[in-house]
Amino acid sequence: MGAPAVSPRTRPAARPKPKAKPKTRSATARRATAAPAKRPARRPATKAPRTNHRARLRVAGGGNVAMLPVNAVGGIADSGFVVGMSRLVLQATHEMYHIEWPGLVQAFVDINWLYFSFLLFAFTCVLIFAVSAVTPKASPEQLAGLTYGSVTKEQDAADRATFGFWEIFHTGAILAIIAGIYIYFW
Repeated sequence: MGAPAVSPRTRPAARPKPKAKPKTRSATARRATAAPAKRPARRPATKAPRTNHRARLRVAGGGNVAMLPVNAVGGIADSGFVVGMSRLVLQATHEMYHIEWPGLVQAFVDINWLYFSFLLFAFTCVLIFAVSAVTPKASPEQLAGLTYGSVTKEQDAADRATFGFWEIFHTGAILAIIAGIYIYFW
């Protein structure tokens, strides 16, 4: 008539597991395990090569998109990000949970977002100026390839060699979408 009722606290008895049959090995497998295999000689451990303090972004086609600095400038940009995100979190908790922050923290939260964005811009500019004033000037080798004026013909040819149909197609598609948005909302 139906399945027998089983109490949620009791489990049905487990079936005994069948005994495993002994595995028979082929003659080839026995020969392969009879003599120990020679291991390849291990190379001595070496340190990882030093990077050029820049991380390259790569696209699926293998071309270099940009060089991101992994140095002081990245740290300066991160400091503005940290200040902005901390204000966002403080303001969100203030508005969602009605938390009143003490003194200057509440003033930091209550400032108009337009004023805050200008102050954040000014803070980042001052920070960039201060850091660049106390650090040594970068050598031309470190700056090579970072701006259009410092790209050599060989670097330009290597970048252009990576352009394929799909890179050009997607660039055109993105530009067409942006142009369409501008035309629609004009």
